[in-house]
Amino acid sequence: MQNSNPYGKPPVPLETVEDFVRGIVSDNIDSINCCLWEARQKPALFYALLIHLAQVPSVKDSIRHAFHSAWTNQGLWIRECFSIDPVLAPALANLLPGYGGPPRRLYRGERWSNHEYRTYGFSWTSERKVAEMFARGLNCPADEGGVLLVTNAPANAILAPPNDHSRQIGEFEYIVDRRRLTEIEVAERYR
Repeated sequence: MQNSNPYGKPPVPLETVEDFVRGIVSDNIDSINCCLWEARQKPALFYALLIHLAQVPSVKDSIRHAFHSAWTNQGLWIRECFSIDPVLAPALANLLPGYGGPPRRLYRGERWSNHEYRTYGFSWTSERKVAEMFARGLNCPADEGGVLLVTNAPANAILAPPNDHSRQIGEFEYIVDRRRLTEIEVAERYR
């Protein structure tokens, strides 16, 4: 990890969990990114922060969209440790825009070990070629390989549809709570 925050200086002093909550529950993407990065440097605080974020009442739509953008920037690093998944899923469900569409056929390029342990990530795509790229690349370590997964995600499993940034870069990322997926199939395995 870097020593200095790539998102700039925190907007307010960040000493308590409540300070971090105030910085994140804003509609300022820079503040959210900065606070998330700072919190990730302190694992015990970050875990407590996620518990608090899951309980924030009446989150405005502008905050949900700003947080969605921050997730697009930092989601991979936020989830570096699978032990936070039980508190991360409720925080994401509370802070993301939600989804009101039909069930979707989605794909994910994943590490083989994550498939074996059912520790799938939150980011899925409607585009098979995008998932194949991750299954053959970033999520294909030499010692275990990658896997292309496919699921028919029920609407209640989808926490957010693709945002503008995700569409612009061609990833079409859906954020999904894997605990609500009933069937996940292996389409391909890559070594």
